[in-house]
Amino acid sequence: MIIEQLSSGNNRCLLFFAGWGMDARPFKRIAAEGFDLFIAYDYRLLNADLSMLKRYGEVHIVAWSMGVWAASVALQGIDIASATAINGTELPVNDNYGIPARIAQGTLDTLTPESLARFNRRMCASAEVLVGFNAVAPQRGVDELKEELAAIYRQADTMVRLPLVWNKALIGRGDRIFPVANQERFWLEKRGVETRVIDAPHYPFYLWNKWIEIVG
Repeated sequence: MIIEQLSSGNNRCLLFFAGWGMDARPFKRIAAEGFDLFIAYDYRLLNADLSMLKRYGEVHIVAWSMGVWAASVALQGIDIASATAINGTELPVNDNYGIPARIAQGTLDTLTPESLARFNRRMCASAEVLVGFNAVAPQRGVDELKEELAAIYRQADTMVRLPLVWNKALIGRGDRIFPVANQERFWLEKRGVETRVIDAPHYPFYLWNKWIEIVG
């Protein structure tokens, strides 16, 4: 796991767990007023040093897509002030609570530059959002993304974790990656967490200009 620091000088920290295939580029435009902002991505290994969090009076977590699972594994034993999940669950490959296994495996087995472009279209759901995403798209190769996706699937089946205490879960009604019904079922049945349906696709960050709008 890579953790990139984008801002400093504050007593509060916001650690954002991005989704599969990401780097920090798609999220740099969102203002981090009042926070030291860290972006976590690349989940081929979940062994990053999180000791820097100890120097903050408050640590807030936002996790998106596969990052919801990654946060639930990586943050064991770390005190946090709040945790917000967006368009994901702690069971990323699951017929009832995540992406159905057949679809998930198909994404891995057929991953090419062309299929990744189709995935991004589904993720963004509209031409306007896709244009915005493409302008700040991650700079990572398909072979690397295939390694990461395979590692996520493998680790999701084998890593034992305690439930992370989530404060809320935001679910985009236009999500075409993580089925909306599966997200709602997971947060209600498995965690009893407050959910809010928002008018957004799987990639919702086109809507937000400030991280405080998400945390708050």
